[in-house]
Amino acid sequence: MTNNGEYQPPQERPGQVARPPEEAAGRVESGGPWGPTDFDLPDPRGDQFPVLMVSVVGGLVLVLLVGVLTLFYFHLT
Repeated sequence: MTNNGEYQPPQERPGQVARPPEEAAGRVESGGPWGPTDFDLPDPRGDQFPVLMVSVVGGLVLVLLVGVLTLFYFHLT
């Protein structure tokens, strides 16, 4: 506190930041010095085929689910 009664938060010290270890600079896809990663790093060639396939398959599963639920709904009513 200051002499006028106002709260003064503690001052941050400059240069006090968390940094990865030096061996993390050579990190490779799907893991490295810090262990496996949750997500793969982007493909350096820019290939989006896996993203497209997951999107198409996911869309088909959703359409199939909606169709089955619609059939059950009309069958029960």
